[in-house]
Amino acid sequence: MRNKGKVFIFIILLAVIVFTNPACALEPSELAFPGDVLFPKADSFSELEGEPPHYKVYEDKNGKKEIAGICYVVSARGFSSNIRIMVGVNVDHTLAGIRVLQHREPIARSLGDFLRTSLYYNRYEGKNINAEFRVRHDDIDAISGATITVEAVVTAVRDSSRQIAQAYLPTEEIYGYSKTMYSEKMYWSQLMDDGSIVKINTMGGKDFIGLSLYFAYVNPPLIGRSILGLGVYNDIMLEYGTNQLFFVGITGSYAYLFDSSNILIAQGENRIPVNEYDFIPVEASGGIISFKSQGIIRLQDKVDFTKPVTIVIHYATEMGTFSKEYKLLDKYLVSEEN
Repeated sequence: MRNKGKVFIFIILLAVIVFTNPACALEPSELAFPGDVLFPKADSFSELEGEPPHYKVYEDKNGKKEIAGICYVVSARGFSSNIRIMVGVNVDHTLAGIRVLQHREPIARSLGDFLRTSLYYNRYEGKNINAEFRVRHDDIDAISGATITVEAVVTAVRDSSRQIAQAYLPTEEIYGYSKTMYSEKMYWSQLMDDGSIVKINTMGGKDFIGLSLYFAYVNPPLIGRSILGLGVYNDIMLEYGTNQLFFVGITGSYAYLFDSSNILIAQGENRIPVNEYDFIPVEASGGIISFKSQGIIRLQDKVDFTKPVTIVIHYATEMGTFSKEYKLLDKYLVSEEN
C-alpha cells in the first residue's frame, strides 16, 4: 500500500509539471488570432471558412481588395502530444511563416521551447511549398533529441500547405506549364511508348547490356514529376529551371565509363556540347527502373522542343558515335494560355 501511495503522488506531481510548465502550455498572448503576425501587410481577413477551415488574407491595392494568401491551423502528432500550428501561405505559393500555438512536447523542458523561437520560425519564411522539405539537409534544422517533434511539424506544414494552396489559391501556371499537367502523373512505360523517354545503347549486344543511356526532357511537369518525383522535381526546377534540362539514366556493366562530356544536343545548325559541370547527380524517386547512376544535364543554349532534336553520343575511341532523334508530343508543351 505504501508503494502504491508513492506511485500515486508521483503521477500527480508529474501531471502538475506537464500541464503547468510554461514551455509546454498555451501562452495567453497566443490565444489571440496571430494572422496579422504572419501577414503584417494584410488589410483584412475573411471569416473562418471552407474545408479544411481557413482564413483568406486580403490586401488593398489601388483601391481593390486582392487575395494575398491563406491562413489556417493544422495539428501534428509529435513525440507525445498534439502540436497545433498556424500556417500562412502567400499567393505566390511561398510560406508567409508558421507559429506554434500549442504543444506539450517533453523535450521542451530540457531544451527550452525551441519550437517557438524566431530562429526556428525563420527556417520556414519564404520557403516555396513545392520544394522538398528536409530535416538535417541545411533546410529545416534538426534538434538533437527532438527529431520526431521536428519531423512532425515539417510534414504537417508541407502537406497541408500544398493541399490548401491547390484548393484555394489562384494558380494559372507552374514553371510555365498548365496546372493540370502539374497535378497528373504518367508511368515510365507510357513515357517510353510515346517517345518522352528514349534509350540509346552504346555498348553490348542482344544478350549483353554494356552501357545504355535513357534521356528525357524534364522541364514539362508531367514528365519531370513522373520521373523524378515531386520533391526532386521542384528542387531541380527552383534551382535550374531557367535552363532546359535533360534527365539521364545510366545502366549496364560498363556504366562506370559514362562521361557527360561525350554528349551533344543538336538541332539544325545548333550544336550544344555538354561538359562535366553541366551534369548534376540526382536521386530520382518517381518509381523508375534501377540505374547505376542518374542525373540532370543543363543545356547552356536553348533548342525548340516543338521540333525534333538529336541526342549524339560521341566516343573518341573505336566505339564510334551513336545518336537518336528526340521529339516531344505537343501536349507536353502546351501552356495554360494556349
